[in-house]
Amino acid sequence: MRQAVLRPHQSLAELERGEPTNAFAVGALSGQELVAVGFVAPDDRSAGSWRVRGMATLPQARGQGAATAVLDALLGHAQAQNAQLVWCNARVPALSLYGRAGFVAGSERFELPRIGPHVVMEWRAQRRQRRDIVRTSGGELDLHGDDRDLSGF
Repeated sequence: MRQAVLRPHQSLAELERGEPTNAFAVGALSGQELVAVGFVAPDDRSAGSWRVRGMATLPQARGQGAATAVLDALLGHAQAQNAQLVWCNARVPALSLYGRAGFVAGSERFELPRIGPHVVMEWRAQRRQRRDIVRTSGGELDLHGDDRDLSGF
């Protein structure tokens, strides 16, 4: 899903080469369909720093809370691991998602070739509650988080 939604110009092997091996991945299901994914991993930007990557939502599932639920679970996991800062390179169309989760802009807008405009978004640790099942206007989303191979996402 991440390749199709985020980087259709890359092969799965190319996509996988840039991913950390110690990531925590979360997927949101609507019924039996995987509709949103993302992962978070420790990052060497600073002590206690983690990075969210690979956030992708199927176009037909956008606006129904799936990405919000995935991001919430990723932040909850990072915080449980004592993350002090969580950051990402957010696509401009997704800035409101990150803003609603408490992220703030950490850079000016910049362009990633073949991907589009982004802004670095940053979130500072605070108390959070992890939800495993989220009810939305579109129905119920089950979240599944796991430390495992990301190639299936």
